[in-house]
Amino acid sequence: MADFPEGRRRGRSVHDGRPSLPPDDDDDDDPLGIIDRIDELPDFGGAGRPLTRVLNKARSLTLAQIVLLFISPGAIAGAIWSGIFFWGEDGESTTETQVASQTIPELPITTRSSTTTFQTPAPTLEALANQREGTSRMVDLIPSIVFLNSYECGISGSGTVVGDGRLVLTNAHVVRDGHTTCDTGVWFIDSDRESLCDYDEDGWAYMSDQPDALGIVAEFDDELDLAVLRLFNSSTLQPLNSGSRGHPPLKPWISKPEFGEPLYVLGWPGTGGCTITVTRGIYSGMDLTEEFEYYKTDATVNHGNSGGAAFDADGHFIGVPTAGTYAELECNDPGECSTGDLPYGLIRPIKHAIPLINRADSTP
Repeated sequence: MADFPEGRRRGRSVHDGRPSLPPDDDDDDDPLGIIDRIDELPDFGGAGRPLTRVLNKARSLTLAQIVLLFISPGAIAGAIWSGIFFWGEDGESTTETQVASQTIPELPITTRSSTTTFQTPAPTLEALANQREGTSRMVDLIPSIVFLNSYECGISGSGTVVGDGRLVLTNAHVVRDGHTTCDTGVWFIDSDRESLCDYDEDGWAYMSDQPDALGIVAEFDDELDLAVLRLFNSSTLQPLNSGSRGHPPLKPWISKPEFGEPLYVLGWPGTGGCTITVTRGIYSGMDLTEEFEYYKTDATVNHGNSGGAAFDADGHFIGVPTAGTYAELECNDPGECSTGDLPYGLIRPIKHAIPLINRADSTP
């Protein structure tokens, strides 16, 4: 903001300190010696002659006449201006009108140069409400997300109940070891407070209960890294419909999320312990570096999230968390390392899984 100037300072009058004329003396027509010193003035050529001629004429004037000669033009002009300013043409005072009509001149505004900092705007109440609504939807979706573990292949991950409730969608690398297809144990939960494992005295985790179902690979595609399991009762080996047990199937949602839209990932990452974990981020765009595209997200996707489910802000099942990039460790010299690019998650769009689900669902 510009600094306003201070008011005018009161100083000495322009008349202060000027010597006053001595009283008139009838015997001395030139008390200041002006006339007597005319001849002492230097001759400035053409410029000096007019002044000399004026002062020569002053030899025959009295002091009073000389003073009147110098002050009369200014006095007359001042009187005329004062009359116009204070009394106007109609004889009425115009002082108030003139003062009222004057305006303070607009001062130029200066700004201090600074570096502009962009800040992320605070979320609106509507945005916060949407976040809470999205979180509540995640709670409702927990029963449809399953934990998968294969003792045979030593692989674990996550899956989602699909189709008519007899199928589970996951990643191929969760249920296949190279060219070997693995029979997989399936565990269901009802809330985020349920733990599927315990820990021994050395801190190693082990499954606390037998699996709720057995999953047999019905369809897979290694190129897409997707697989579909068919559910069976682990004791009787009869087909099992999880929907009848309170674990309903989820419908695929093939519409691509809006750029920057909130996105949620549900599953069992290894770093999340033995309880289900939800992470939140945004849809960050498409990864088109491979034959089949991925959705990019800054939501955390770790080992164990593979085969789980990704949801948009409305709780639609939009994809399968499949992979993620790694933070790069850049080292110039031994002991001088720093983290390079930060990782992001990769989600296989659900549209690529629909053909596999349809084929597995059509098989008795």
